[in-house]
Order: sequence, then C-alpha cells, then structure tokens
Amino acid sequence: MATISIECDRLEVRLTGWQAIFALKRQTDVPVDHVVSVSAGTVTALRPNGLRAPGTYVQNVIAAGSYWWKSRGWSFWSVRHPEQAVDIRLRDSHYSHLVIEVVDPHATVR
Repeated sequence: MATISIECDRLEVRLTGWQAIFALKRQTDVPVDHVVSVSAGTVTALRPNGLRAPGTYVQNVIAAGSYWWKSRGWSFWSVRHPEQAVDIRLRDSHYSHLVIEVVDPHATVR
C-alpha cells in the first residue's frame, strides 16, 4: 500500500512493492501549500482519462502511473480498489491531481 505523509512542509506519497513497479515510480512529493483539496471515496471510475506515459493500465484491474490530458494536464494514479482511493487536487505543480490507494482513506484525509 502507498503511504501519504507530511514532512517538512511537503506532502510525500511513497509507493512500495507492486504499486511502485506498476506505476514505474516510487515516490512523489509536492509542497503542502499546493494542495487544494483532499477527498476519499469520490473516485467514480478506475480509468483515468488521457495518455498514459509511463505506467500500467488493465481495465477494471489497475490504473497506475502518469497520465496526460490536454485540458487537465498531468495526473498520477496508483489504484486497484477505487473505494480505497484518496483524490488529492493540486495547483501550481507538475500534477493537477494524485489518485492514490491507501489502507484507510478517511484516516489519510484527516
């Protein structure tokens, strides 16, 4: 599972094991003041829109990696179970949002 933490005014997302392999990335971090909102249980689809580069996608199984969509820019996904996902909206960052599967999404949001 991924871990999300705040260290020295930065939001850090760390992937381990198969999550890191499928996403082709182990970690990403952004300044905390770039976080616009964080929500749990609002991911309605396992399929992110856009061009995957790099990452892994298997319909109804996994969405992992970086995705680019012309109107929205970059997003980062690491999700197998959408009900366990946290959606982090960002501004002034490379990614416009992060969708990450965690053990307890509601505790992570708090």
